[in-house]
Amino acid sequence: MEEMSYTAGDYVVYPVYGVGKISHIDQRGDKAAPQEVYRINFLRDRMVLTLPVAKAMQSGLRGLSTPDTIEQALKKLAKKGRARSCNWTKRAQEYTDKVMSGDPIALAEVIRDLHPLDDAQEQSYSERKMYHEAVDRLAGELALIQDTDTAAAIDFIKRNLSTR
Repeated sequence: MEEMSYTAGDYVVYPVYGVGKISHIDQRGDKAAPQEVYRINFLRDRMVLTLPVAKAMQSGLRGLSTPDTIEQALKKLAKKGRARSCNWTKRAQEYTDKVMSGDPIALAEVIRDLHPLDDAQEQSYSERKMYHEAVDRLAGELALIQDTDTAAAIDFIKRNLSTR
């Protein structure tokens, strides 16, 4: 796999935190062993991540998704959700892994599977929290790709969910 190179101002996706913007590239370390690092700002969490450039690919840092990938994610949203028969602990770990991957298609699967079928459907706190985390992550990336705001991206996601 080819090493990706980013510049200040580029939007990137860090799997654990979602969409961020590279504010600048610094030199760290001493003169004998300098190390180039990305400084990534995550506006949603008001957090700054310092990531060595040499570890960027290994960490899963990537650019914004292609329109093709977003189209695949939207197709996942439109499909019927998975049956909720196995125990929550097992599903929760699977969903957590998908959310932490930062992959738009995996995020769409979590959203689709955890979306309440109606207002009367009971969801546990952890199900609601995971659902909203997946929606926020996908909407953050979608908003940048569609050049809109996060609220509009969330509405777009919800409109694309299967009516089941």
